[in-house]
Amino acid sequence: MNYTSEWSGIPRERAASADSQTARTLFEYDAKPASRRLALVIVAVSLGMFITLIPFASTPLAAAPWFIPLHQPVLAINDLITTTLLLGYFYLTRRKAILVLACGYLYSAVMATVHLLSFPGVFTPTGLLGAGPQTTGYLHVFWHLGFPVAVIAYSFLKQTGRPAEKPGRATAKAMLVTLACAAVLGTLATAGGDWLPQMLTDNRYSSAFNIGRYGQWFVTGLALVILFTRRSASALDMWLGVVLSAWFFEIGLVSVFNAGRWDVGFYAGRAYGLVASIFVLIMLLVEHGRMHRDLAEAQATARTAARLQEMQQVLRLALKAGRMGVFSWDLVNDRAWWSPEVEQDILGLRAGELAAQPDALTDYVFAEDRDRLRADPRMHRQPARMRCRVPPARRAR
Repeated sequence: MNYTSEWSGIPRERAASADSQTARTLFEYDAKPASRRLALVIVAVSLGMFITLIPFASTPLAAAPWFIPLHQPVLAINDLITTTLLLGYFYLTRRKAILVLACGYLYSAVMATVHLLSFPGVFTPTGLLGAGPQTTGYLHVFWHLGFPVAVIAYSFLKQTGRPAEKPGRATAKAMLVTLACAAVLGTLATAGGDWLPQMLTDNRYSSAFNIGRYGQWFVTGLALVILFTRRSASALDMWLGVVLSAWFFEIGLVSVFNAGRWDVGFYAGRAYGLVASIFVLIMLLVEHGRMHRDLAEAQATARTAARLQEMQQVLRLALKAGRMGVFSWDLVNDRAWWSPEVEQDILGLRAGELAAQPDALTDYVFAEDRDRLRADPRMHRQPARMRCRVPPARRAR
């Protein structure tokens, strides 16, 4: 019989560490090898598409004002769903880095909505919210700068800082600050557009726009590098890297290598970014479900271990009251295990003093019973029931 001190067969180290496993799962859930391979495939395919489209990015196409209201509401909804997932994760872990990342997605959703409302030709010829001719250009820069900055802050905060003591209050403050930043920048790009340098002239990018478009591309690349150098093995970091890669490729097609609105880069970059956003959201939902499934299993193991520990304590009290003991014999390794009652209460030995040999007990029985016990063929069968006499327990030395 191969003995385990957990009578249900649950290994002791697994049962004892169920709570710590639960905490590890919540704080940093490791990505599976299959998920890593899939993420690498997505990034490789995205890079291939990006390189292929670069030579054609500035090719003009027909204007399609319907494309923006088809594209950006879906993008905003994806960001809001991701924000909700991350806020739930923050309430579980209370890690401020997760809250900062959630605010980055919230900021992206708000700015995408403002960009949609102000885009000319969608709702009105010049756009809503008092938009001017260069409003959407600046909004695009402000929009695509916010999320990489949030990722940079997340990368530095995830390994430092104390958990938030009041997650509800922390969430409210962070969301108010995020909405305030979006409101200020949105107002600056719409009502304050005349105060900003000219960025668009006849649907073509001006030289002043180079600072904005190259700046957002540089900050996104910097965020990707920082995330990679400070990455962990978590699934969240892995898929965040995929999102940033898609963000980097989208900005390159939409703002760097194209010539203006309604060209190949304008359409392809946005369509590509939307597909990547939807796919990554689906994978995050899959990882989220897997995390909760494993967490439920860990909690079930912890509850089972607690019940078994209670049963073990009751049995130990019964053995002690009845001056009984338990031992087991590992036939494969020819080793024995003796319960503390056998060693201390029956034989009067110290805990662990009785050798882990199957015949160690025979040295303590009466001499006239010893030979008979060793010669009994039932000693080599399992189960077996034998009777022998043991001298009264000696006083513990």
